[in-house]
Amino acid sequence: MANNSSGMTCGVARNTQQTLLGMRLILADGTVLDTREHLSRKQFRESHPEFIKKLQALSETIDVTPGLKEKIQQKYKIKNTTGYSINALTDYSDPLEMIEHLMVGSEGTLGFVSEVAFATVNDLPVKASSLIPFASMTIAGKALQILKKNRVAAAELMDRRTITTLEALSNIPEYFKALEKDAVVLLVEIEALSTQELKDLVQKITDALSSIPTIIPITFSFDEAACQELWKIRAGFDPIISAKSPPGSIIIGEDIALPIESLADAIQDFHKLFDKYEYTEAAIFGHALAGNLHFVILQDFNLEIEVQRYKNFVADLVEIVVEKYNGSLKAEHGTGRNMAAFVEKEWGTEIYEIMKEIKQLFDPKQILNPDVILSRDPEIHVKNLKTFLPIDPIIDHCIECGICESKCVSNGFTLSARQRIVVLREIKNLTVSGKNPVQLKRLKQDFAYFMINTCAADGLCAQGCPSDINTGNYIKKIRNTDAGLIKQKTGAWLGDHMHLVTTSGRMILRMLQGTSSILGDNILEKSGEAIRKITKGKTPRWSSHMPKSQTHVIFKSTSNDNTSKREVVYFPSCINRTMGTDPKLNQQVSLISMTERLIKKAGFYIRYPRQIESLCCGLSYDSKGLQEVALKKSRELEKALMIASDNGALPIFCDMSPCLLHMKESLSKDLKLLEPIEFATEYLLSNLQITKQAGTIVLHATCSAKKMDLVESYVRLARLCTEKVILLDMNCCGFSGDKGFTVPELNQHGLRNISGQIPATVTKGYSTSRTCEIGLTEKGSIPFQSILYLLDDVSAPKSVI
Repeated sequence: MANNSSGMTCGVARNTQQTLLGMRLILADGTVLDTREHLSRKQFRESHPEFIKKLQALSETIDVTPGLKEKIQQKYKIKNTTGYSINALTDYSDPLEMIEHLMVGSEGTLGFVSEVAFATVNDLPVKASSLIPFASMTIAGKALQILKKNRVAAAELMDRRTITTLEALSNIPEYFKALEKDAVVLLVEIEALSTQELKDLVQKITDALSSIPTIIPITFSFDEAACQELWKIRAGFDPIISAKSPPGSIIIGEDIALPIESLADAIQDFHKLFDKYEYTEAAIFGHALAGNLHFVILQDFNLEIEVQRYKNFVADLVEIVVEKYNGSLKAEHGTGRNMAAFVEKEWGTEIYEIMKEIKQLFDPKQILNPDVILSRDPEIHVKNLKTFLPIDPIIDHCIECGICESKCVSNGFTLSARQRIVVLREIKNLTVSGKNPVQLKRLKQDFAYFMINTCAADGLCAQGCPSDINTGNYIKKIRNTDAGLIKQKTGAWLGDHMHLVTTSGRMILRMLQGTSSILGDNILEKSGEAIRKITKGKTPRWSSHMPKSQTHVIFKSTSNDNTSKREVVYFPSCINRTMGTDPKLNQQVSLISMTERLIKKAGFYIRYPRQIESLCCGLSYDSKGLQEVALKKSRELEKALMIASDNGALPIFCDMSPCLLHMKESLSKDLKLLEPIEFATEYLLSNLQITKQAGTIVLHATCSAKKMDLVESYVRLARLCTEKVILLDMNCCGFSGDKGFTVPELNQHGLRNISGQIPATVTKGYSTSRTCEIGLTEKGSIPFQSILYLLDDVSAPKSVI
């Protein structure tokens, strides 16, 4: 809303400005106005009569000045976010509607928007997509004008330079690589209410384009998965170009809009401009139906000569867009500082002066986001430039866009993934420059807690990142670097004595449960918190939901004399070999014993790897930065599983999703590794008789299940077992291995919204990670356990061993 952003199918008819319903905003004088509430609107009219009068006067100035209204209307026939949304004064007569629509695209320079409401638009249920290659932009331009006249949802343009960049993708069509240098590809999407309507539309559009020559015949795909693959090609540009950026360079993205009939000539001019300034990586793509083009360039601002190159490039770009094509310097991502010096050039002095008066009216002291959108400084776009000193290849390509933040559990608590990288860069800048030693000292003092300890290192940030940057991996690398000799040797010793680790863990749990039964949960929890305060958080937290000790299990493989019988290798995680049942649940059987029963119920024989008590996947060591120990444990486990599975011939099941993901990432690809959701779906269901139970359950999808793209399978599995399923809406729960014990406030933050998602009638929740279940049970106020318990409850054998 602050940038008046839109997108691939919005155009100018369904953008932020057109779909706005109302907002709550705070003006520079502290006034709160909620345009959705009658009382708030009435109070504002009474308290700000002069404000309203001046705003109406500006609107009247546009009406009475020859040519101004017509110019504004013409400029907004294509996407435009340059300057203020001046069309608010021509499209609306109510001053309060003018105010709220002026806030759209104002980038925090007119006030603060704390709430905003939009009208939704229809997302039609059936879609078809096609990649259509043309020999030149001139030919593609003719096709676009035909598509514009038909009912087309989107037409995404990719020039040859974009295509060249995308050739690294595995799903790229083979013919892409043979396209000539002037070739252009359009990704066209059509949507409809029904399959027949969609087929009719596709035929109509194919017929309409029949006079336009294409490199290959036009074919539309109606398959949803195939269409998604086509759109992945369009989305693949950003991470690839980011990966190409030299250390220290910044990716600068620009978006402009031009009349659709000018696209072909403009693209040729832009290519010449890229060549002139040696931006060899620059490529053009965008929302062609709206005349909206994007391009990115790689820019290093560490050298003055590079700054001058960029300055000259922007000056020439402005001339082409404004003077030659009467286009928009900013189409859908706001003016910012980069184009603030050129707002007057695009709009002309008369309208620019009105924009200045709008700023003065809303922000008379000029305190809100200075030099953004409007600036008196003609060189504001090349001042105060951010420089990116290289830190590590894992994170150097981060452009600090912030998309990762929606996936980061510590966002809003300490630092997000993006903020961690920003702080790391600031520390590097201060260290190199020698400036502000006080600030550097403060950053280093807070480093351990804010940067390292409260990072879940779950890697979900990479799922949101266009460049697939896993900040968690870098944090683990720091942990490895910071792990001193004593910690490394301790870790190595523990890794070599896993049997003792799990035995000791069981003994400690028995001791804690015994103490709890004598003193009570309340006293033990308070005592534990007191000890944590004394040790400054260095001792783990005790919870009343801490599991009982796992009873001693004899891991004995079931014999199978008949080779036609089904077999599976079961590797119980070291967590589940240590932790038993929840003391708050009426569980008679531990997860391992129940899983054995379930596997046998489905007609499988079980093999266990030899010396299982000494085996560990290495995840717990890897998360603490003890990478050498983790690698050693992975190699040991791989060897044992190879033997147990007859060199990968048998499936291997692990009862913890996080452990299984780590195994997939670190063990041989010859091993068929399965976590609970996969194993149940692929092997158990077809061999069990399922009787769906009544009621509602909630599901927690672990980070690892999300990263393995198992959430849909997880929900389907649960729906086979019970009538209604609620999938909790959250990212990482914040328990993160053992952080629920050592940094419990991260778990508290991660699950801060859980209680509102669980109806009072729901009594059970399910997950696929034993440690996550501890925090979920405590914060969710209902017991959580493995999804395999649910499957066991509702299943009966089809065949019995």
